[in-house]
Amino acid sequence: MAIVHIGLSCYDQFFFVERTPAENVKTFSTQFLESGGGPAGNAAYVTGKWKTPTYILTTLKDDIYGRKINQEHNDIGVDTSYVIMNDNQVSPLSAVWVSAETAARTIVTHKNNGDKVLNTEDYELLNQLADKLNAQDEQHIILLDGHELEISKYFIPRVKNKVVVIDADAVREPVIELLKHVDYCVASEEFAQKLINEDDLHIGNFARALEEMQRLCAPGNKPVITLGERGGVYLEDGLMHAYPAYDVRAVDTTGAGDIFHGAFCYGVAQGWDLTKIVRVAALTSAIKIQKQGVRNAIPEIEDVLDAYNRKLIPVKALDTIN
Repeated sequence: MAIVHIGLSCYDQFFFVERTPAENVKTFSTQFLESGGGPAGNAAYVTGKWKTPTYILTTLKDDIYGRKINQEHNDIGVDTSYVIMNDNQVSPLSAVWVSAETAARTIVTHKNNGDKVLNTEDYELLNQLADKLNAQDEQHIILLDGHELEISKYFIPRVKNKVVVIDADAVREPVIELLKHVDYCVASEEFAQKLINEDDLHIGNFARALEEMQRLCAPGNKPVITLGERGGVYLEDGLMHAYPAYDVRAVDTTGAGDIFHGAFCYGVAQGWDLTKIVRVAALTSAIKIQKQGVRNAIPEIEDVLDAYNRKLIPVKALDTIN
């Protein structure tokens, strides 16, 4: 069994500031960190750190940042052998401002926003990984983050025994097209709102959004909507369920969703029921946001499960989703 993460892997530079700067104002950071990042990159880091066979599929340029991104993944056990890395690509970079006042973050990312140029050698590399996975009897997990659509569309149909999870953040036609392959659509509140053209989500609209997500995804799928500090909701066996957020003081929310998705995939790989999956994933994010940075703040799986089993961190009231 392996987890394959397809999507954006970038290099992040974190500037911690007293408050988010206004336009045309100079300011200075109180602290600076840098590390690899990106939704797929961070999720892969979680499952690699938690000792699960992990691959990352992304596009990078063979430059200083591309090599840094790969090296950081290699150091934690993520296999980067199938990363498409050549001069046709761009190594994504992100500048992240984190406000000490609110713990909110502002992110500016430089990446290739057009169609990716993939050649015969690139597709052959993807074929090699698909063949490797298909030669194994186990079921594999594939996580999509909505980026690297060319890789996603080519690779997913070529893996036979798989469970597909998507980090659904933006309602775009290429992303909607991928949903037919998806077993777990883990969507942001913004995605759910736009999917049903509603500015506000209440209990009735949650149900509508979940049902529409379920309609668009693969047969037997289980949709989830994450609501940040309000927990989330999911649909299973025709019933809507809510799960709580954990009551912690946020210091830096950067990457919290990425960490959630990495932990979610880990739970799917472990065969947990959906209730445990979403609660452990939410707990992992809650532990992370109490520290600055992303990858340096990811807890060990043993610590997460200890906190989960012993109920070491209190949960918020579920009625906050109303």
